[in-house]
Amino acid sequence: MRRLAVATAFIVLAACVLAISLGDFVRLRDDDARPALGAGEIAFVRTASVVAVEDLPERGALLAVRDGAGVARLGRIVGYPGEELSIAAGELLQGAAPLVVPFDQQAWVPWSDTARESTPTEWLELEAWRRDATGWSGDFQSPALRLVALDDGWLRDDGTRSPGQSCAPALRVALSVHWSRPQGQLQVELRDGGAVVQFIVERDGSKVSNAVQLLDAAGSTVQRGLAYADMRELPADAFEQEWIFEARAGWAQVRVDGQHYMSTPFPRGGDAPPDEPRALVRFGAGGATLARLAVWRAPAWRDEAPALRVAPGHCLVLADDPMAAARWDSCHQSWDRILGCPVAVVWPPSAWRRLP
Repeated sequence: MRRLAVATAFIVLAACVLAISLGDFVRLRDDDARPALGAGEIAFVRTASVVAVEDLPERGALLAVRDGAGVARLGRIVGYPGEELSIAAGELLQGAAPLVVPFDQQAWVPWSDTARESTPTEWLELEAWRRDATGWSGDFQSPALRLVALDDGWLRDDGTRSPGQSCAPALRVALSVHWSRPQGQLQVELRDGGAVVQFIVERDGSKVSNAVQLLDAAGSTVQRGLAYADMRELPADAFEQEWIFEARAGWAQVRVDGQHYMSTPFPRGGDAPPDEPRALVRFGAGGATLARLAVWRAPAWRDEAPALRVAPGHCLVLADDPMAAARWDSCHQSWDRILGCPVAVVWPPSAWRRLP
């Protein structure tokens, strides 16, 4: 008991020293930052000293700010001094044109992750798959996993609800695939606007190939072979790969084990209805095992908002939760209210994690 007390005291002392020297701890009082952080969680915030616009984080980064009542809140920086911004159909505009953000700097909001929470609450048909020591396994007879529709609608000031433009737009899906058989196929379908993008990953012994094609609303191929790439001289026995598939802003992107693998543009405005969800994962012949499944979505704040010019010494910070960001003017924050950048969740222990 004495050793435990000494260790606890040391940890508390180290945390206090860290907070004083490098940052502070912020406890979330509400769910404005859901699903990145939830009410009751405590985040470590790295202190920021903003004296010029060059000191502000890049667009899309998480910030902790203190509102007029002194309450610490989290949001993403989306506007800099002098910019005139508005929102139309859920898209952030600068002037009359969509805001141009480099692909690698675009923000993603974590939605579900088997490393953190129960995936069956987010995916339909998972109960028909098989659970073993390495993950969820299936084959061509297993039904496709379909992402439960995400409600990105908005609560208006008069209490009425405006449905979102799309239930599952601009998604990033990460899959840790355990190739336990010499042959196997994995298919992932995502939506971007009206286009449905299908990624096909196929293992054949020591070779793994990936192809991208477009589908229509009925699932029929519209354009085949948008991109194709393969890897050779891989292990002939069982091995694991992490695949990341993204569909956003008219581009399909694929990464493998953290490295860029392939990308291709595709035409916008396909035949698929924009109000239907489209995020499917299925196995083909041979099958495999999903050791991990994680999903992110692109933030979309509200359906409409009037033009707002960001004043000098201010920035625009929007919460991830649509209802929390509904009051456009209240998101206009002065630099002296910025506490810093949240970098990790430190409490409760079961939720410890770094923040993107």
